[in-house]
Amino acid sequence: MSEYISSQEDCAPENSVHIDCFGAVPNSGNDSSLAIQQAINYCVANRISTVRITGINTYKIVKPIVIKS
Repeated sequence: MSEYISSQEDCAPENSVHIDCFGAVPNSGNDSSLAIQQAINYCVANRISTVRITGINTYKIVKPIVIKS
């Protein structure tokens, strides 16, 4: 299972994680699919209810994102 790449306190406030903490880089034009998927998988494995994508940033997604129930 993926771990956070950042130890910033804002990575996991109030039962949530932020995709940037898994390597998503906003407004870069780089593919953030893997980072977003890792954030989702981390939440599922750790019973965390929310994956956060904040601000007016743009994230490039080129691969499918899978959310399992």
